[in-house]
Amino acid sequence: MAGGMAARVAELSSARGLSPLEAVAAVAAGMADQRRIPPPAALAGRCRPDAAIRGTVAEAPPQTPALVAEVYEACLGRRERRAGGVHYTPTEVALGLFAAALATLDPDREVARIRVLDPACGGGGFLLAAADLLVERGAEPDRVVADQLHGFDRDADAVTVSRAALSFWLADQGRAAPGAEHLRVRALDFLAEDPGGYGRFDIVIGNPPFQNQLGAETVRDRAAHRALRARLGPAMTPYVDNAAVFLLVAAELVAPRGVLCLIQPMSFLSARDAAGVRESLLGSFRLRGLWLAGEPVFSASVFVCAPVLRRLPDDSPPELRRYRGGGVEAVDPPGIPLEAASGASWSPLGAELLGVPRLELTHGGRLADLAAATAGFRDQFYGFIPHVLEESDLAAGEPSARLVTSGMIDPGVLRWGQRRSRYAKRSWVAPRLSLASLEADPALARWTKDRLVPKVLVATQTKVLEAVVDLDGDCVPVTPVISVEAAVADLWLVLAVLLAPPISAWAMRHYSGAALTSQAIKLSARQVLDIPTPRDRHRWEEAAALLASRRGLLDLDDRECFGSMMSAAYGIADGQELIGWWSRRWPQR
Repeated sequence: MAGGMAARVAELSSARGLSPLEAVAAVAAGMADQRRIPPPAALAGRCRPDAAIRGTVAEAPPQTPALVAEVYEACLGRRERRAGGVHYTPTEVALGLFAAALATLDPDREVARIRVLDPACGGGGFLLAAADLLVERGAEPDRVVADQLHGFDRDADAVTVSRAALSFWLADQGRAAPGAEHLRVRALDFLAEDPGGYGRFDIVIGNPPFQNQLGAETVRDRAAHRALRARLGPAMTPYVDNAAVFLLVAAELVAPRGVLCLIQPMSFLSARDAAGVRESLLGSFRLRGLWLAGEPVFSASVFVCAPVLRRLPDDSPPELRRYRGGGVEAVDPPGIPLEAASGASWSPLGAELLGVPRLELTHGGRLADLAAATAGFRDQFYGFIPHVLEESDLAAGEPSARLVTSGMIDPGVLRWGQRRSRYAKRSWVAPRLSLASLEADPALARWTKDRLVPKVLVATQTKVLEAVVDLDGDCVPVTPVISVEAAVADLWLVLAVLLAPPISAWAMRHYSGAALTSQAIKLSARQVLDIPTPRDRHRWEEAAALLASRRGLLDLDDRECFGSMMSAAYGIADGQELIGWWSRRWPQR
């Protein structure tokens, strides 16, 4: 997120029609004027500095070398940032993660021999953090810049900016700035070119581009995917984010007992498409640390994490260090047994950082033993649009079904017709799907007909699992609502499982990071079927009977009673902490 000076420069740059590099050149000239040194050699002759921006910076309080990187990112257009996955890393995050990486190396590692690589260096934020901390531990500034720090980026202008930032850093150490040719920051497409000729590194760290493979602007082309698959093997699945692919490629460059730490979207911890990446990494690394931001740290609306991995052999104490927040604060006590890390999911390792209670469930089976689950996809979401009307606009006698969005579902209660909800860029109160109109699309009509049965509807992107029974079978879920279909006699049992406090905690522990915020739950249909069911059938049936008697609508006393019943059904003797956590997250609507 752009700070005060960067935001001011971006505004001036936009008004004056400057490119991001032209804005950086003007800022660099102003910073050079402040220091009474020549502008960085990396920018020499590239652009004529804009006088207004140069003067604005020169007359301001002294600016740190990181400003050039911050300005470059701030001046990129939104589309360029999104397509390139470009987001400036805040200084405190870069410093905190590099400190965590240093702490994971052998303590007797000679600081002057530590080689560092940022494979997606952008404007140089991580390289500056590394320079600060290496010098703090006794390294020589000249040697740090000339020999120890290495950076790659596919954007040649970003490489120029990174070189300029390092030149200012060296000047601030009282050393002569080197020529651009002496800085080990290079234009290189890390995923398309072979970086193996640059040797092995003790620390590979950075913030690679986040490029979701469901987005039209960020999807890899088929040729690029085939090439990566041939290079990286079966872990390279079609939908794995490019940020995770950076981990696979970077792993090849880490020296024995070296450290790999690349920022990832939080979904990396549990995403099925990244499972192969997690499994592959554990074949040659140990997971020694985990950082969860738990708050927005970038201008993008994405929550992030960073695994800290140490390459084998590793004979250090078998524990996992955890860090949280924008300041990358270490959490006490530090240790979680490393055996807890597997390729299946790393979310449980960071659950306590998100405030999720610990729990051990006594369970008898899975929800799949009682039910089937289905979720629509794009075909349904977009296919329904021309066939949806408000109930008041429907012709008399026209066959229809209620269309249900996540926003209409509260725990145990359907708010269709009572509360406005968004679908297809419109606000709806009582949307109905015209079944007659839908016959024009036979595949969509068949899918819809199959959903018109008694079922339980499950919302997503919620703080606790929210679900409701559709006894009449007249509701059609719209993506991403999940339809859980079971025998009528079992529907209240299914609902009791989905609304149970232990299951919201279980879902957060196993799948945190999949939702849009770090504190929300988002499950797939397959994951819903993996939910464990209680072993104590008697208490489970009592809780289901309470829900049925209230038609799902629980007041505060009912909620406490239901929470206690289901906690006991899962073998949790003292569930007060768990029920308190669950109650605080209950929707206040």
